[in-house]
Amino acid sequence: MNAPSRDAKFTIVQVNDVHLDVTTPARRTDNYHDAVMQKLLDVRDYCNAHEVHAVAFTGDLFNKPEGSRVPHRLVSELVAYFAGFRPGLPVFMVPGNHDLLMRPVLDNQPIRSIYEAGRVVNPGDGMVVERNGIAVNFAGGLYYDDIDVDRRGYHMKRDPEALWNVKLAHGMLLPDGMKFFDRWTNPVDLLDFEGDVILVGHYHDFLGIFGSVPRPGRMPILCVNYGSLSRGSISGYRDDRMPVFCTIELGPYPQIKTEAVIPASARNFVEVFAVEDYEAEKVAASRMEEVVQSISTMAQQGFGQRSIDAMVDDAVAGCSDAVTVLVRGFVKKAQGVA
Repeated sequence: MNAPSRDAKFTIVQVNDVHLDVTTPARRTDNYHDAVMQKLLDVRDYCNAHEVHAVAFTGDLFNKPEGSRVPHRLVSELVAYFAGFRPGLPVFMVPGNHDLLMRPVLDNQPIRSIYEAGRVVNPGDGMVVERNGIAVNFAGGLYYDDIDVDRRGYHMKRDPEALWNVKLAHGMLLPDGMKFFDRWTNPVDLLDFEGDVILVGHYHDFLGIFGSVPRPGRMPILCVNYGSLSRGSISGYRDDRMPVFCTIELGPYPQIKTEAVIPASARNFVEVFAVEDYEAEKVAASRMEEVVQSISTMAQQGFGQRSIDAMVDDAVAGCSDAVTVLVRGFVKKAQGVA
């Protein structure tokens, strides 16, 4: 294979965590399905209009793969969507945990129909694509619950004939030193990785491109995760986090460049979530905790009924009916009232 020219490039578009659903999550003020579907169309429009050589979906195409959340029309819509990528453009995809209901098999899962339609491929043990003199070997696999325990799902067999070896994975792969609950993987845990780049989904926030310590005679492992294409939850929100996909530009080894792309239809967080309601509930919950603790202390110290009732009235002022019931129920328990 002839060496590529110095300005040759192979461009990949990476899409993480789509979480398409026919149900709109709580506190979203728009139609979630329509909003996410439009972002998918933005991705396809970008790929069809630019010199893109491969597309990589790195897990969680669906939000909930139960039948009630993935009707036949949604699967048909996605099949038609993928068929709209320009002919000859490879579209790779690996399933995520939300696609497989925590079971590493495709049987009886909606995502199987996407693969069977023939336009989307899981590259499995390896598929080589060559453009502009740059050969890239893509590998995939299936998500499984212990990927961040045994870490086998991050590995691939290197193709020595390819200039770049790229793994698609869905797991909690985070920069060295960063942790997430009780299961995660850092690049330092993968120093025997045979490939060059891991395109990873699962963690929804921005990580960008991050790597391991240098490996003897080779560049560090490079991992790419620019965040999710969708925002389904308001929990722990940041009003500056936008839906995103990214481009990975591979040149003659070891040249690599990545860039975030905001979908054309993306809107600011406060435009699609009922943020004021969320903030008001947080304030109410905080007040409830403070006042309930005071009420508990007063009850234990034997204050009169009138004083406690006054504090309850103050505690629930402006709160929802649900919060009011919780507070009054806690007071009764604190006072030993059945």
